[in-house]
Amino acid sequence: MGHALLGGRTRSIPAQIASAAGVSAIAYAVDYHAVPARLTPGFEKRLNRRAVGAMFVVLAGALAIGGYAANALRG
Repeated sequence: MGHALLGGRTRSIPAQIASAAGVSAIAYAVDYHAVPARLTPGFEKRLNRRAVGAMFVVLAGALAIGGYAANALRG
């Protein structure tokens, strides 16, 4: 998983959530503050601020679930 960079191979659910939230926050910062406006995803042109925020929350949730599942499958 991509968020293994922040937490390594963690097994606890809170650690997975914290790691995934960190990656989601980094994604937001890069998408909307680090790259030029012409390279941003453009979601904000179709969605309101609340929906864009919800999208990053869902991203964090998906990363946490995926990371936990991947670690569980590895043993």
